[in-house]
Amino acid sequence: MTKPVIHIGNVRSKIVADKKTIKLLTDYLKVENDFWARKATEFRMPKYKSYITPKGRFNTGLLNRVARVLKFHDVEYDIEDHREKIPVPPVEQIKSALKLSKYKPRPYQLEAIITGLENPFGIIKSATGTGKSVMMGFLLIAWNLKSIILVKDIGLARQLREEFAKILGVRTNEIGFIGGGEFNQKRVTIGMVQSINSRSAKKLAKIKDYLKTVEAVFVDECHNAQANNYQNALTWLENAYVRLSFTATNETSLFKTEEDGKNQDDLLLEAWLGPVIFDLPLIEMIEEGYLCKPEVYFVENELYFDGNPLDYVNEYERIIVNDEERNRVACKVAHHCFKNGGNVVLFIDRLAHGENIIEMLVNEFRIPPDKIAYVHGDDTRLSKEKRRSLLADFKAFKIPIIIGTVLNEGIDFNCDAAVNLAGGESPRKTIQRLGRILRKMKDENGKIDLESDEIAVLFDFKDIGHVFFQPHGESRRKTFEKERRGHPDGEELIKIKSLTMEEFDDYLTR
Repeated sequence: MTKPVIHIGNVRSKIVADKKTIKLLTDYLKVENDFWARKATEFRMPKYKSYITPKGRFNTGLLNRVARVLKFHDVEYDIEDHREKIPVPPVEQIKSALKLSKYKPRPYQLEAIITGLENPFGIIKSATGTGKSVMMGFLLIAWNLKSIILVKDIGLARQLREEFAKILGVRTNEIGFIGGGEFNQKRVTIGMVQSINSRSAKKLAKIKDYLKTVEAVFVDECHNAQANNYQNALTWLENAYVRLSFTATNETSLFKTEEDGKNQDDLLLEAWLGPVIFDLPLIEMIEEGYLCKPEVYFVENELYFDGNPLDYVNEYERIIVNDEERNRVACKVAHHCFKNGGNVVLFIDRLAHGENIIEMLVNEFRIPPDKIAYVHGDDTRLSKEKRRSLLADFKAFKIPIIIGTVLNEGIDFNCDAAVNLAGGESPRKTIQRLGRILRKMKDENGKIDLESDEIAVLFDFKDIGHVFFQPHGESRRKTFEKERRGHPDGEELIKIKSLTMEEFDDYLTR
């Protein structure tokens, strides 16, 4: 039997092997297609999908899995790597380059940087609030290649542009930008994924020509890469040897151990982004003093259910958006922070919900409207500059209350407390919302006190007696509990407690 040969490319690879070996890999890289997706297509979609084709083609991100399967079954193979490898810069050269930045990497950030140099294809998973953009910026310096950073939305893209300019020690306009009508390529360029997938054939051809010249791609908030527009961009980056991605999410078993199994999302992300090469748990950063100690309180909200158990949309409106007792809990927290010189963020998902909260804050709790900021993605009246100004005022405690539908991801601010009014059961959003309040305050020199026991408080809801929302609350609680599981001081570092309405009121008055 001829020995199998794996031909490796930047985006896709191929194994030339006999049918038995291909069948072995096909079975291992096979997942069940989503039932509802198959139903929507009248079951024309096959029940199973494999991430390797009958001719042995697979995405290079799955190379480690392919190699493990072959090794486990004692299949010897050869490798032909067709990528144009870029040598890792010498350590002294990297240290000299990093010294030019006014930022100094923390020990764990330096570890992530070294990992990203030794492993140029993979995912760096680091807890929210630990400075992923700083790690990315230092990797841009260390690799010193023509690079693009793929970003989901324009607000985050502009924030990163400013941060990278500071880290790299250049002017903002020296960082290239693709998005918002701008196509300005530099050695380091930030690209909005939606803009890269232009509908204009002429623009798309220009973008593709540029992407072919890129040597390194960095994917921010990479859990979004399940979308086709990310996959298109990564395909067009055919000559990018360095392919590093960043996330804080723990939603799929991709970010757990091999024994946790696999599903379609796991393999899809790993196929495009590679395996996790660095994992920095949230609880370790809390223990070492880089993040605040969170206290999560689930306020018990007694509900009744008299609706259609299949009518989620109307139940969400009735309970999450319009339930006055639930909304009043958030307003009490906001009023408490306002009175005591603190600040608070209220997470929502629906525009009408924010309007209900503002009305209650102003009319019932007598909070001046100019002390409340409402930030959401659908408000065309709110200019991007105004939105940035509101966020800056919130950081400076000039505006103590911020309500938002677009505050889950990538926006950097410090605050004393938060209320999750949006509900839901997504582990990713649950941890992202907690992460928004865990950043410690910096002193005038931009440093944090690792010895200080700063506390951040998140209020959530235990919606008792509802067919949808009680299980959702239980799921969110399990997500928090999972973050502390296995750590000897987990219950001390991440406190989780249920409060009755009376206990909640007592908490605010103590």
